[in-house]
Amino acid sequence: MNASTRPTGNKGLTNTRTPKSVLSFFFHRQPSINKTQSTNPLALAVTYCHWLPSTATKKTFSKTTINLKNLHARLRFIAFCTLVFCIFLHPGRGRAKVTTARSTTRYTKRNFINNAHPIRFDDVVQSCSLNSWSPFPRESVNPNVVSFADQFNSLPIETLQRQSGHGTVSEARVALSKERLTISDFAALISPAADEGLEQLCARSQSLTRQRFGKVIRLFAPLYLSNECINNCSYCGFSRDNAILRVTLSVDEVLREARALQEQGFRNILLVAGEHPKFVSGSYLKDCIAALHKEFPSISLELGPMQMEEYKPLVDAGADGLVVYQETYDRKIYADMHTAGPKRDFDWRLETPERAYAAGFRRLGIGALYGLADWRYEALCVAAHAEFLLKNCWKAQLTISLPRLRPCAGEFQPLTQMSDRQLVQLICALRVFLPDAGLVLSTREPAKLRDGLIPLGITMISAGSHTEPGGYTGAGKQNIHQTVRGRIVEAGASEWASTGATPATGQFDIADERSPAEMADLLRRLGYEPVWKDWDAALTA
Repeated sequence: MNASTRPTGNKGLTNTRTPKSVLSFFFHRQPSINKTQSTNPLALAVTYCHWLPSTATKKTFSKTTINLKNLHARLRFIAFCTLVFCIFLHPGRGRAKVTTARSTTRYTKRNFINNAHPIRFDDVVQSCSLNSWSPFPRESVNPNVVSFADQFNSLPIETLQRQSGHGTVSEARVALSKERLTISDFAALISPAADEGLEQLCARSQSLTRQRFGKVIRLFAPLYLSNECINNCSYCGFSRDNAILRVTLSVDEVLREARALQEQGFRNILLVAGEHPKFVSGSYLKDCIAALHKEFPSISLELGPMQMEEYKPLVDAGADGLVVYQETYDRKIYADMHTAGPKRDFDWRLETPERAYAAGFRRLGIGALYGLADWRYEALCVAAHAEFLLKNCWKAQLTISLPRLRPCAGEFQPLTQMSDRQLVQLICALRVFLPDAGLVLSTREPAKLRDGLIPLGITMISAGSHTEPGGYTGAGKQNIHQTVRGRIVEAGASEWASTGATPATGQFDIADERSPAEMADLLRRLGYEPVWKDWDAALTA
């Protein structure tokens, strides 16, 4: 390379020359090291590897005759070794995100090993931060990335809805034959016309699930801390205006409930609570998590949305997952369903997974509640949301739940219907569109349907669930009170107050009442391994 074509200064980072091989990348740049980077090992390695002049040696690794007596060649060799260690061997290596002007692609360690998606080394270098590096990084939301709330507003949802409602059989077949699908392909797979090829869709979904997740099913149980809530949600049993029996468990009572679940085999629990800052405060949640973390390796939360700074103490206490359903992605229906309380803010809730990721959660769960808006509309929005999170929150595992409305206090009736066959179609379409996303099936669905759905693409199920605080042991019964339109009824004002034997009201009725042991036996008969524990705190200690 002559002097006229050699990059100078920092302009070398944007030169258009593409090296013929990974190794040749190290032999055609000039040095330019910022003094502020001198104490940063990764930055130093990247800088030397990126800039050392080709005059240092005219020979390549392929000839194995590098002159190490030359000073620049020595530095190049040391920098190369340091860079390999920093990128591939440091404790935060798990996954690599590669983002360039040409592409935005999610890579995993498995894909790198299988050479399914070869990683360009200059892309990896550009993806590394040269200004701040830590062996245990905690990333915040990238200010240069548009939030999903902004992207959602520009989503071509009307076009996608037309495709999902009026797609043809041929369009569905073409979509199913693709290795990588677009959101338009997903719309074709959930169209009425795609029902004709449901058997082929199910087979593809089952194959992808076994390929990506193996024949294992992860089990978890919800543990309700409180059914106090300041939101008015028409479809929820915990809605503020519902006249129900409420209680908030103490930390000791939470431990009592959790140990009952532990005796049944559970090591993964989901803490659920209504949104009420007086009863479910940040300090209360932190104390509950800290007490449980000593005995449970994986703790997820399903709570009212919080600020990123409010989430961080919960992560530090031991929580590793956050689940937040948007409920419905239809803004009008959302406004009609949420008549009071902070949950009325649609965008604030929509951005919650991004704040949770910035706070350090390593598992994110999303979903819509089917029965409010048209199920195909909800499915398209969930798919778009999941695709966004997989690209921008790539260090976290993503799960998608598919809950259908169940009977609850308040006697709310579903606004729309989603048949069992349509649920099957949606599960399989999501698996084909998002092969790496976990799909969650709860006890909302009846036993017979759950048995049939598990082999098609499900990776995570609940079992033996109770949706009321104290449901597993009867904890908290002595402190139960009734609320009428958000106001507590004084003790002695009703018959139940003097007995202390009535359980708190649940959020909704479950449909599959089989015990965890029965579910584990079923999974084994189906050829699956029930997984009670897939994480240990020692991995990040």
